[in-house]
Amino acid sequence: MGNLQGKRVVVTRPRESAAEFNALLRARGASAIEWPLIEIAPALDKGALATAADNAANFDWLLFSSANGARYFFETLKGRKLSLVRIGAIGPKTAAALTALGHKPDAMPSDFQSHAFAEALGDVKGKSALLVRSEIALPELSHALLAKAMKLEEVVAYRTIAATSAAPFAWNDADVLTFASGSAAQSLAQKISPASLPAHLVVASIGPSTTKVASELGFTVAVEAEQHTVEGLTEALDKFPGLREKGA
Repeated sequence: MGNLQGKRVVVTRPRESAAEFNALLRARGASAIEWPLIEIAPALDKGALATAADNAANFDWLLFSSANGARYFFETLKGRKLSLVRIGAIGPKTAAALTALGHKPDAMPSDFQSHAFAEALGDVKGKSALLVRSEIALPELSHALLAKAMKLEEVVAYRTIAATSAAPFAWNDADVLTFASGSAAQSLAQKISPASLPAHLVVASIGPSTTKVASELGFTVAVEAEQHTVEGLTEALDKFPGLREKGA
């Protein structure tokens, strides 16, 4: 029996992408409390995305940093062929979304971080690339790609907006608060002071980029997934010995 057994875990992902994480938590004996802190919305400048889609076949690489970016981009592309363009995905969820859309990636890192993504592309000096990203993407990935001497263009495919719903639980009843993105941490920081969270509550992050944002906002992150996926986050929590004992 793991440490998640009987624990109540707050899941702050958008409602449409929370089901997998919820199921993983329940399989370990935890209760998943859904509280979406962010919502996914189309980019404000849809014309820029349409132009990028029109020119997609002219790039050597199309690079995707999220499953949402892949969905919005190929919805805009409207079935046009990209037979000579190579495709890169930052991680397995993005790769799965691309494959489901009929575009199996040519490159994906084993470590789902910016520098590893850039390295997974191989020798790309002088190659042209279109990076499809969110409105608030951190600059590390762009910097890593430019360091490989790529000719890089970027386009915003979607944005995240803060959700407005109130917490459907009492904080003292929750054992774990999870962040799967920095934007979720930013949304929560607009609602409450991190210092007001109860001392027993364990804050868990999906990876270093999210941890950095959350920490800068004042959240004390106790658990960070080694594998930066919801599977990795579930595993890290189940192994974490610092969760509140039942009845404490």
